[in-house]
Amino acid sequence: MQAYVGDDLVYLADEYIGSCGVLYVPSATTLIRLGSYTSLDNFLWAFQRGLTLVGHTQSERPNTLTITAVHALAATVASLSSLLRRPVLETELAALPAHIEAGDLYFDIPALREMEEAGVCDFRLNVTEGEPPPEQSR
Repeated sequence: MQAYVGDDLVYLADEYIGSCGVLYVPSATTLIRLGSYTSLDNFLWAFQRGLTLVGHTQSERPNTLTITAVHALAATVASLSSLLRRPVLETELAALPAHIEAGDLYFDIPALREMEEAGVCDFRLNVTEGEPPPEQSR
């Protein structure tokens, strides 16, 4: 079994169908089982941004998406509408930061990452008011 030990987490590679491993977060004494639908790199990206990864059902993985800046309004509306599976109105983004109850985004990690890399908007996940943003590469 392969392992990686970092400052804030430990990764253990599982070798069975349907899993790409387990993250252990010592500060929270939490184990996060990672599925196999996306890459380890995407899971680590989501973890670093605060996406809720723990929970067996959709209702156990709620997320709040906070849009802090919009760089391309039409592209942001289209990306969010696709991501949230509902029409997003421009008026929802008129006053920033805009807090959107996004629900379970576990299976939307690649889409979230694409939205960030496209640079249509800046967003944060599950951050309370006044909390500094997590370190990001952008």
